[in-house]
Amino acid sequence: MNTMLHRGFRASASWHSFFRFAFVLQGKRASSPSDALVLQAAKRSRFRQRQGYSEEDLLQVAQRLFSSVPFQFRQPGQRRGVLTTFGTTFHEQVILILGTGSGKTLIPMLSASLADASTTIMIIPMVALRIDMIKRFNAVGIPSVVWSVECRETPPLVIVSAEAVCNDSFLEYAQGLVFRQKLDRIIMDECHLTITTSEYRSCMTQVGWFIRQIRTQSVWLSATLPPVMEELFIEQNKLVSPQIVRESTNRSNLQYLVSYGDGVPSLMEKARELIEGVLARSQYL
Repeated sequence: MNTMLHRGFRASASWHSFFRFAFVLQGKRASSPSDALVLQAAKRSRFRQRQGYSEEDLLQVAQRLFSSVPFQFRQPGQRRGVLTTFGTTFHEQVILILGTGSGKTLIPMLSASLADASTTIMIIPMVALRIDMIKRFNAVGIPSVVWSVECRETPPLVIVSAEAVCNDSFLEYAQGLVFRQKLDRIIMDECHLTITTSEYRSCMTQVGWFIRQIRTQSVWLSATLPPVMEELFIEQNKLVSPQIVRESTNRSNLQYLVSYGDGVPSLMEKARELIEGVLARSQYL
C-alpha cells in the first residue's frame, strides 16, 4: 500500500507542477484526509537519516574488521572514496574508480559495519565475483544474503545480480526498505559493465534507471572506467552531477612490451616465441 501511495504521490506531484495547479488555485483547495496519508507515505520515502563519520571513526571500524593495528588506507584514492561515501558531507551519487587491488571492497564492508548500519544492497554483475565477494564478507564476519523474489530479509548486506535488479519485485523490495528507513545505500560493482556489456546483456542498459527509482545513495565502483567513457556512463545510468573519485588504474605488477613486425605472419611468429619463452620460464614445458 505504501508503494502505491508513493507512486501516486510522485505522479500527482509531476502533473501538478506541469499544469501549475498550486499557482492557479492559490491554496484555495481544501485538504482531505487522504492527503495526510499520501504526505505521510511520501515523507517515509525520503533519504534515510544518516550519520556523517570522521576519518578517525572510519579507520577504527576498518581496524575492527581486519584486526589491523593501526589500519591504514592503501591508496590516497581509497581514502578519498571512503570519506566521500561516508564522510560528513553527503553525496547522493558517488563514482569511485581505483585500480585493481586498491581496496574498493572496503566500501561495502564499511557500509555494513558502521554503528548506524542497517541494510546495504550490492549489485555484482558476475557470478564468479559474487561467490568470491561472499567469501570475503564471511571472512570478516559480515552476514549477507543473495536476493531472490522470495527474499524478505534485511541483513547488513544484500547481494543481487544485475538481471534481478531489473524487475518490479526487486524494486518493491528496495522501496520497502526505503519506506521503513532501512536502506543505507546501493553499491554497483564493476559498473563499467553497464556500458561495455550492454550490447549482449540488455539489463545493463536498464540498471541505472531502476536504481534511480530508489531514493538512496548510490555508489558506483570500477577499476576500468576510462575518462573518455565518463560522460556516456553518467548519461546511460541517469546520474546527476555525481561526485567522482578517480585514481590511476595502472598496475605496477604488469609490464607492457611493444614489438613490431612485417605483416600478420611475422607478428604471429613473434607471439609464439614470446609465449613459449614465458612458459619455459614458468617450467610448464
